[in-house]
Amino acid sequence: MSGDPTSAGGRRPGSRLRAGTTGTALAVAALLALAACSGASSSSSASSPASSASSVATAPATGSANPAVDQSVKGCPTTGGTLTVDLDEQVLADLDPSYTPEAVAYRVIRGVFDSLVYEGANGQFTPWLATSWTANSTDTSYTFILRKGVTFSDGTPLNAAAVKYTFDRIESPAEGSLFAIALLGPYKDSVVNSTYSVTVNFSAPYPGFLEAASQAFLGIVSPTAVEKEGNAGFGEHPVGSGPFEITSNIANQSITEVRNPNYDWGPAGLNHQGAACLSKIIFTEVPTESTRAGQLEHGQVDAAETILPPDYTTVKGDPNLRLYVVPGAGAAYQYEINTAQAPWNNTQLRIALRDAINLPAILTAVYQGEYTQAWGPLMPNTAFYDPAVQNSWSYDPTLADSILQKAGWVLGSDGYRHKDGQTLSIAFEGSTPDRELRQEVSVYIQAYLKAVGIDMTITNLTAQAAIAGEESDKYGIVATSFITASPSILYDFFDSALIPGNGKSGENGSRLDNATVDNWLAIAETSTNPSVETTYWDDVQEYVVKNAVVIPIELEPYILATTSAVHGLAFDRRDYPMYYGVWLAS
Repeated sequence: MSGDPTSAGGRRPGSRLRAGTTGTALAVAALLALAACSGASSSSSASSPASSASSVATAPATGSANPAVDQSVKGCPTTGGTLTVDLDEQVLADLDPSYTPEAVAYRVIRGVFDSLVYEGANGQFTPWLATSWTANSTDTSYTFILRKGVTFSDGTPLNAAAVKYTFDRIESPAEGSLFAIALLGPYKDSVVNSTYSVTVNFSAPYPGFLEAASQAFLGIVSPTAVEKEGNAGFGEHPVGSGPFEITSNIANQSITEVRNPNYDWGPAGLNHQGAACLSKIIFTEVPTESTRAGQLEHGQVDAAETILPPDYTTVKGDPNLRLYVVPGAGAAYQYEINTAQAPWNNTQLRIALRDAINLPAILTAVYQGEYTQAWGPLMPNTAFYDPAVQNSWSYDPTLADSILQKAGWVLGSDGYRHKDGQTLSIAFEGSTPDRELRQEVSVYIQAYLKAVGIDMTITNLTAQAAIAGEESDKYGIVATSFITASPSILYDFFDSALIPGNGKSGENGSRLDNATVDNWLAIAETSTNPSVETTYWDDVQEYVVKNAVVIPIELEPYILATTSAVHGLAFDRRDYPMYYGVWLAS
């Protein structure tokens, strides 16, 4: 779910689409012609993908190396003002952190919900709602001492009972959590020791809990507000303890947050303390990239997400604008192949599918070299990323053709392969509205697959439709990415217990069901020995690549452009912006 789940964001599976005589289709034809002239294999081009987008940042956005960007000035040199931000996609109306899986929702609610701990981009944990914490020797029990005097924006106290309520509610089937439940791992229960002390227990070792607890998805919710509004109502009118509170939530349009004047418990890892500098933030949902760029360039908004070529170059060269290009961490943008669906349950056919796609050429054509090819399921900035997956496969249409021929799939006069009266086809589910030019990428991929005789149909679905249909096993490929600092996303993506279906949501879109992989994941997820973790996380990554369980597509940095009046911006461990300390120059 990109994760982003897509989430986190997710699988965003709408209208069926085939490449027509469009600019993209003509460009694809040109690329294919070039590939034919240059020979069958492109191992040399595959080993020299486009340069990393982070290298062309025009503001000091160093992502994982630096938790605070543009924070040389402490406090609020100016107070007040409204920050206007264009989001790069539409947001589900339900902003309950315990429910939503969306990365874009995460960026909106980060300022509304506080976490037990704060994880800086350097990976260090510092106090937030918890002033201190301890774990037992087996990492099955964590005790948190909470800060006193913290209140939710509805005026009710945040205490140990609220922490227990939040985590117990996530585990409740009535909540229907789409991602927070995965972050809780092997959750057993929470015990209130006193008003400001709570112990969170797990049925198995969970050494990654602090990282999970630092995320907005495990932000502490107001029990009073939930009981008053109900789950659906709370999603529309969420109440947290953060520096901002939501006052307006208009589905598919905008979200307004205003400063919580009583806020005085920000994370110790940031320069700013006390109430937020801004009076208000207005997030507007603008899925069209050119519209976002145009509004920013003309001074109609203060900030805009995901500025891509050709607007990228314009923004980069404007002295009145700042461009933050922050390398991401977590799951790369990738195509998850349904390994339970014939004929794609055959490993060799999946390899042919992957190797028929000229990713370096596609990324150059679509992103003008600003996005880099992904080689495995994780992005390199993620903990326990395995560099051995790099350059371990390449564009090789000759190999793809050989595999398909040996498997008995014969090329017909219609340009597609056939066997036993069936056409070799695969159904791809993408997202709408489009984001980060992913639809254009899918049309290029469709053309490359057609060149070797594979018929890929494209269906683009809204986020809500994707979530509603995630239990289906009818798709051939779903697209996903996920922003997180932890390799545990591999567990979410590939453990057989998380295959969606039969009334159960899950992130295992490849529907991989392999006992050996499950065992590796269990060991890696529960070990506290770094060398053991490295061994088994590596095993998972190398298996997924070697067996073409997914097709890694691209490394997508988080891109935010602002006017020069915006200061005090910070990025968290997931490389997403924190607006708490932002102030506007006059």
